Amino acid sequence: MQSNNLSSVSKVPWEDFSSTKRLIVSVFLSLAVGVAVLGNSLVIVVFVIDRKLKSQSNFLLLNLAICDFLVGSFILPIYITYVLNGKWILGRRVCKLWLAINYSTCLTSVFSIVLISHDRFLSVTNAIAYRAQQGITSRAFVKMFIAWILSFLIYTPAISCWDIIVGFSVIPDGECTPEFSHNRYFRFFACSVDFFLPFSVIIYFNLNIYLTINKHEKSKKSKTDKNKMKTSGEDSTEDIFYVTTDGAEVYMSPHLDVGAQQKRSNSILCLNSNTMEKKCQLFSAKHRGDKDFPMTSGAKNTITNENTSCTSKLSRDKKVAKSLLLIITVFCICWSPLSLLMITREFCNLMCIQPVWYEITNCFLLLNSSINPFLYPLCHPAFKKAFKVFLCYN
Repeated sequence: MQSNNLSSVSKVPWEDFSSTKRLIVSVFLSLAVGVAVLGNSLVIVVFVIDRKLKSQSNFLLLNLAICDFLVGSFILPIYITYVLNGKWILGRRVCKLWLAINYSTCLTSVFSIVLISHDRFLSVTNAIAYRAQQGITSRAFVKMFIAWILSFLIYTPAISCWDIIVGFSVIPDGECTPEFSHNRYFRFFACSVDFFLPFSVIIYFNLNIYLTINKHEKSKKSKTDKNKMKTSGEDSTEDIFYVTTDGAEVYMSPHLDVGAQQKRSNSILCLNSNTMEKKCQLFSAKHRGDKDFPMTSGAKNTITNENTSCTSKLSRDKKVAKSLLLIITVFCICWSPLSLLMITREFCNLMCIQPVWYEITNCFLLLNSSINPFLYPLCHPAFKKAFKVFLCYN
C-alpha cells in the first residue's frame, strides 16, 4: 500500500532532481518492489495450498495481500521508470490507466485494513457469533467485492473524465498526476477517505476492544475470587448445610465457631450455589479442627475448567488488541505525514514545504506494501504454521 498517488504530491517534476538523487530513490523503490512482491506472493500461495486457512477472516488478509502485490508488481515498477527518466514518457492514456489502478488499489488496501480491524473487533466483543460465522466465506467475498467497487467508483471516474468535463487539462507534458490534484476540495476529500476516516474507525474499534478486555479482566478476577472463596468455604453468600448421620439438616454459617467445628465430624457438606449443583462430601473425624470446607473433585474440575477457558479467551483477546494496536501505529506512521503535509500546504499557498519532504513521505508510504505481509499474516498463528510447512517442503 502506498500513497493515493505517488507523484502528485510533489509540485516540482522529477526532472528537477539530480540524476544521483533519482538513482538513489530508484534503488530504494526497487528494494521495496522485491520485498512487496516476494512477501505478498508467499501469503497468496500459502493461502491457496492450505485449506485450513480458508476462513472468513483470512480471506480479508488475502485481499490485502492481493492489493499490496499489485502495488509491488505493477504500480511501483512503472513509477520507477517515471523517477529514472525524470518525466512521464508513456503517454496520457497509460498515465490515466496507471493512476486509476494506483488510486483504486491503494484505497482498497486501506478498506481491507479497516475490515481486518472490524473482524478482530468482532472476535473480541462477540466471540460466539464470530466463531460461528468463520465458515461462511461468502460474507468475506461480499466485503472484498464492495471494497474494490467502492474504491473504483470514488477515483476512476474522476481520473478518467475530469479534464473532459471541465473542458481543459492543467497537467503539463511529462507529468503524470490526476487533474483533481489541483482542486482544493477534492484534495480534502481524498485525505479524508484515504486516512482520516479509516484511522478514526480503526481507533474506534481499538478503543472498544480495550474496554471489552478490561471488562473481561475484572469479571475474571471477580470469578476467581469467588471460586477461591467457594473452595475455602469462606463465601458468605452461599447457603451451607450439614446433613448429620441421623438425617437432620443443620444450617451452618461459613464462619464456624468451635461448637460448629465439632458437629461436622461425621456430616455431609452441601453447598447451595447458583452456578453449581449441590456438592456433598462425607467428613471423617480427622477433619475436626480444619476450618476449610473441601469440595468434591467434580466441583473442583468445573471451576478449574471455567478458569482455564476464561484465561485462554482473555489471552487471545489481548493478542488481538496488541495486533490491532500495531495496525494503528504502522498505518499512522505511513499515512499521516503525507496527509498532514497535504492539509498544511493549503494554509501557506503551497510554498512553505520543500518538495523533498513530499518525497520523504512517499518513502514511508512505499514501505507499507512491504511491511504488510509481515504485519498481518506472518503474525497470525495459522499463517505462521502454514509458512513453516511450505518453506520446509520447498
